Amino acid sequence: MTSDISRRRKIAAREQSAVYVERRQALMKAAAETFREQGLDGASLNDIASRAKLDRASLYYYVSSKEELYRALVEEIVQKNVEQVEIVRSGAGTGADKLREMIRLLMKSYAENYPHLYIFVAEDFGRRGPGRRQGRSSAKVAESQDWRAELSKLGDLYHTAVRDIVTEGFGDGSLSSPLSPGLVAHGVIGMVSWSHRWFDPDGRTTAKEIAEGFVHMVLDGLSPQP
Repeated sequence: MTSDISRRRKIAAREQSAVYVERRQALMKAAAETFREQGLDGASLNDIASRAKLDRASLYYYVSSKEELYRALVEEIVQKNVEQVEIVRSGAGTGADKLREMIRLLMKSYAENYPHLYIFVAEDFGRRGPGRRQGRSSAKVAESQDWRAELSKLGDLYHTAVRDIVTEGFGDGSLSSPLSPGLVAHGVIGMVSWSHRWFDPDGRTTAKEIAEGFVHMVLDGLSPQP
């Protein structure tokens, strides 16, 4: 039975009918909302199926596990973010101009893909330090070595692009800091990413307003001193 479901799931994923795509998107949205509320370890497939208005048996037609849902939610978005920042890096403008655009785009992505990216940042299983415990489901996701390697690669590519932008800013005189370009890049990315702890898309301050505030804080702090 399990192998039959698996076979049907692979066929459906390959054929990508309109109904399949629509229902899978609804399932992904339900999963994202459930993960956001309960965390990866706290959520269950029953919770996700109920929110998506599917029975559990039907859910297996689309995914094999909640860990698969989690991985699918994150990877496509992170890949797009990397592509965007690499376009910014290779575009026109000063390093400061590019850093401004990078901050705006990343915050926009967090808002448009809410809560998908925040799930990844909040779980952050791949970069846990000593003494930080990991739940069973997080550990199970982390066991997917190929996925971990891919996300790590994407994260490194994103950081490299931002570091290059900062380096360019140091070179053209539009940015200045006693810190290395790599540390500045970590700081800027971390500042935007930390919004997973407090950002509310329905809150009083919009993502665009937050991005502009971040831009002012960063660029004012990195402006060359007379």
